[in-house]
Amino acid sequence: MAIPPIFHSFLNDAPFRNCVRCACDLEKEQPYAIEKAFNRGEVVFEYALCLNCMIEMQAELSEESQQALDRYFAQVRWEQREAALEDERDLDAWIGYCLIKGTPREELDEYQLCALCEGDNMLYHGMPFLLSGAVAEEIQKLLSRKTRDSMDGFIRDHLNQMPDLDKILTGPIPVIF
Repeated sequence: MAIPPIFHSFLNDAPFRNCVRCACDLEKEQPYAIEKAFNRGEVVFEYALCLNCMIEMQAELSEESQQALDRYFAQVRWEQREAALEDERDLDAWIGYCLIKGTPREELDEYQLCALCEGDNMLYHGMPFLLSGAVAEEIQKLLSRKTRDSMDGFIRDHLNQMPDLDKILTGPIPVIF
């Protein structure tokens, strides 16, 4: 299924074409993830990250952080979610509420959207999903100093095209890698 406009780049009003980290061509290379963070309906940050870069960045996570994230996301019943939404292509069924808390998107001031894509298509396998700002805060508290420093470096090095970078450093953090 084609990537819906909510997962297009806010900066150029078109689908993402390059990995924010390595600049590879996302149309030709491999699966990639998109993450967008919103605050009161405004995009705070957005990026696309190819599978190779995601794997490299996951390897940079401390073992302590990776275990904490695994435990945290173990509360999601992924198989049940996918079975319930298997034939569902109503995007709101996937991203209309927080994956962890169940809070409806319209009740949230802050949230992050995550999707897995390949070429010009969004894949429905675990993703897409929405995480509330409260979940992002909980996740941030689980991470080791080493992991937070690595994420801060990613933000500083790759998301500086966003006009509200100062909000990024104090608000939600990237969570898909």
